[in-house]
Amino acid sequence: MDPLTERMLLEGSRGVLLFFLASAFTLFLSYKRRIGKEIYPTRNFFLRRFFRIAPMFYIGIIYFFFQSWINTHSWINESTYITPSSIISSFFFLHAFSPFWIAGVVPGGWSIGVEMTFYLLLPIIAYRIKNLSDAFLFFLISLIFKAILFYFLLRFPLIEDQGLWVNFLFLYFPAQIPIFALGIMLYFVVIEKEDMLSISGSYLLFFFTLIIIQLVSKSQLLLADNILFGFAFFILGLALSKYRSPLFVNSTLIYIGKISFSLYLVHFAVIFWFNKYDLLDYVSNPYMNYAIRLLAITSASAAVSTLTYHIVEVPFQNIGNKIIASLENLNQNIHQS
Repeated sequence: MDPLTERMLLEGSRGVLLFFLASAFTLFLSYKRRIGKEIYPTRNFFLRRFFRIAPMFYIGIIYFFFQSWINTHSWINESTYITPSSIISSFFFLHAFSPFWIAGVVPGGWSIGVEMTFYLLLPIIAYRIKNLSDAFLFFLISLIFKAILFYFLLRFPLIEDQGLWVNFLFLYFPAQIPIFALGIMLYFVVIEKEDMLSISGSYLLFFFTLIIIQLVSKSQLLLADNILFGFAFFILGLALSKYRSPLFVNSTLIYIGKISFSLYLVHFAVIFWFNKYDLLDYVSNPYMNYAIRLLAITSASAAVSTLTYHIVEVPFQNIGNKIIASLENLNQNIHQS
């Protein structure tokens, strides 16, 4: 393949940023709507998130632990980040806090750790952010915080492995906060129908200054590539709220969205088995081969994910909802007595 095509395909991994933005948007929406309707919305929010994420992720930990053994014939393997510390930290969703753990037992699991950190902070964020201008200020603060932290941690690394450290600084939670902020901004624009002109003029001038500083200095400390992708996904969300393009809003993509969490975890396993049995190459033309490979892996991943969605995700979500309903009824009876 030509270098441009390869670069475009490699950038497909940026799709996780769309997941962060969409997550902030939908969670802000659901959390705001439940305030006043539930006695303990914050407790219920954490329960819902745990039963939504943890069961499938825990199965992923177990599965990829055994997959590592199949691949290396070793239960503990430093090269694949399968260590007692990484396993324990993954179980408690703490793996995204360490450069040695963030790769985790589960491939791509760093994003789950980052997402769970956002869950932990969302009730506080939702309490403080009341409108679009507040959300934009949160975005600005997160940009400055990310840039300052990155500058000092890059100059004064806490570990000797420079490559591992730099990778960690691009993945860890502070680097992703602005993306979550953009998702919250999208909520106020799309759901609350707030005009972009409602943003404080002083905030906009400050943002203008940051952009000029970046352009003059030719630095990417503030608006790094992940932030630019975040802006692109923000515009995509805004566009789809006004025009439901069949290219993006269709039954196939809606279904993939429904099973997307299982799909995200499962596709790493599917790629492993396709590679193990030499099922990644079909024709000599690299473009045609990639298209066939993409279709085959996506189809197989979707088939397995459909099973895990109905066997694991839905039953455990129902368990979580039943626990919440029981606790709400119990609290209501206590308040009435």
